[in-house]
Amino acid sequence: MRRASGFSIVKGCSFTCRGPAKTRRKRWRSRRRFRVGSSCAASRRRGASWSTWSFRGLAFADSQFLLPPEGFSDPQADASLGAAIEADGARHIIFENCDFARTGNYVLWFRHGCHDARVTHCQLHEMSAGGVKIGETTVPKTEAGQTDHITIENNIIQGGGRNFNGSIGVWVGHSGDNAIMHNDIGDFYYSAVSLGWVWGFKPSLAVRNRVEWNHLHHLGWGVLSDLGAVYTLGPAEGTVVSHNRVHDIACYSYGGWGLYPDEGSTGILLEDNLVYRTESGGFHQHYGKENVVRNNIFAFAREMQLRHSRVEDHLAFTFEGNIVLWDEGKLLGHTDPAWQGTQVKLARNLYWRTDGKDYEFAGKSRAAWLATGQDAGSVFADPRLVDPENGDFDLPADSPAFQIGFKPFDYGKAGVEGDEAWRKLAAARVYPRMDFSPLSLDPPPLQLHEGFEYSKPGPNFHILRMQNGGRADAAVVTDEIASQGKQCLKITDGPDLKPAFNPHFFYQPRHRMGFTRFAFDLRVEAAAEVSLEWRNSTGTPYQTGPALRVKDGALTAGGRRIMEFPALQWVHLEMEEQLGGHSPGTWTLK
Repeated sequence: MRRASGFSIVKGCSFTCRGPAKTRRKRWRSRRRFRVGSSCAASRRRGASWSTWSFRGLAFADSQFLLPPEGFSDPQADASLGAAIEADGARHIIFENCDFARTGNYVLWFRHGCHDARVTHCQLHEMSAGGVKIGETTVPKTEAGQTDHITIENNIIQGGGRNFNGSIGVWVGHSGDNAIMHNDIGDFYYSAVSLGWVWGFKPSLAVRNRVEWNHLHHLGWGVLSDLGAVYTLGPAEGTVVSHNRVHDIACYSYGGWGLYPDEGSTGILLEDNLVYRTESGGFHQHYGKENVVRNNIFAFAREMQLRHSRVEDHLAFTFEGNIVLWDEGKLLGHTDPAWQGTQVKLARNLYWRTDGKDYEFAGKSRAAWLATGQDAGSVFADPRLVDPENGDFDLPADSPAFQIGFKPFDYGKAGVEGDEAWRKLAAARVYPRMDFSPLSLDPPPLQLHEGFEYSKPGPNFHILRMQNGGRADAAVVTDEIASQGKQCLKITDGPDLKPAFNPHFFYQPRHRMGFTRFAFDLRVEAAAEVSLEWRNSTGTPYQTGPALRVKDGALTAGGRRIMEFPALQWVHLEMEEQLGGHSPGTWTLK
């Protein structure tokens, strides 16, 4: 990965600032080295830590990320991206009352061997990637190299992932004892907070983290899938997720969750959270161990309210004392067996569906479900929340929720705190309520262009899939002759190629509906035979749509001779068809 041109790369350095302290913000623009105007000097001491320094009232803006020639791709969270400001060996560092804008990758990264740092009362916005990274994707070799006790508190982190859509508001890798509190994190295309970097039950350093009193909202935007406002991975004993207000989460195809303990999440307490208007569900545990979900309000998820995905041979989680309110979708998903037996424990919950339909629990009626011993002490009644459709989830004194021992919590305190101007700034951007309905406009057409201009000569292909019958020179990219540009695909048949239809190649655009157009240039020798079919990829016998053939100097389609096909000349052909239920059953050849 090529490092961004950022504000600082800090590795074992100490900094001495000689300028006068001022409360006004001083703007730092993109530089290769660390600068504070002309009044800051840096000295390097290899292997040493740098500590007890504060950066207050500063504005950081306009760093860049130079895309390497091979491009950039990251499977999750853009975790391999660097940051505009990176710290190694930092202790007791404070960023306070600072402004960060237009960064080319992540904003801050407390990477290796950092302890007791704090980011507070800062605004992070207009981010190409994510906000703050804590720790690494691998376990440090020494205890001194571990990063821990980082506090991200009372910050506005909004408008991220603009170029790197998978980036996170606050990402924590192999790092423990961190606090993410009283932040406003919103307007990302992926998760707001991500904890841990272990898929499964192997040891993890991401333990005893606290995610409390945050306002996490407007996430996903229908761009990415499999995300959550709070997303966790691996063992996380002692981690607490509480007093967060979570709402308006939409996904592309699946997985727009509120609270999401993913693979191996263990030992987490999720308590006193308000989660509403999520596309896929308020709570989803993929698989994990001994988590506790207690005294939360889950409301108005679209597809399902709660999900457990994997059948496990241990207690996956306890779900007790919660209010679940919904007007559409299922109560429990994904598979019915994942909710049965002793792998989950549900008790003393309040369920209320406003659409008046019957209750169903993992394929069972309410009576059959209760007969299994689950949900002992639960209540099925209107909690009489003040105005939940418009975000008021306060409980009146006579609410039946108190029968299950529910303890009201002040969700209004979630988010930033302090003076009125700071709180108004966090609420200044007005976001629309998430619309989970299908888009009313047709998506833009998929355009696939294969001109072979970017392939090296030889058997090198980017998009198509080739079967050459075991002979590499049967299909090659060549610059011998081309109809356009400098290169083309050359196919050479022979009696030694088996089966007889080799060599052959294909594309898989996976079109099922809409209008499809396929255009290409073809040049053949006099004795050549060429067949082309639009067909499905599975099934016996397979189904064929538009098809044409060149043989004995003629082009045929549908059993009819269309035209003489000249040898050793390029001919342009276009095939068009309407797919799906509106297809007239005919296609066009030009």
